[in-house]
Amino acid sequence: EAYAAYNQFPLVIENPSRRDALVDEIYRRTGVETTTLYPDPLHRIYDLGYPAEDDPFPDATYVSRRLLLIPTHPLMKQKTLVRVADIIRSPGK
Repeated sequence: EAYAAYNQFPLVIENPSRRDALVDEIYRRTGVETTTLYPDPLHRIYDLGYPAEDDPFPDATYVSRRLLLIPTHPLMKQKTLVRVADIIRSPGK
């Protein structure tokens, strides 16, 4: 019998500033380290020859600025995940 190993749950937070604030708030209140992966999409991190003034991949740019990954690996306790979810659901400041 096999089981899937889910180690992160991706969320897209509409407001990039709220996403950044959540990273800090979740860590401060729970000790859980979330991640945003890349500060920019890959086509902006490496020089792949795309003109700087154009954005040939606007969806990648959109997601890279809003992605928040919540750890969900087997060592995460259900109680902690509930606290993290409550923080995310709470209104932003």
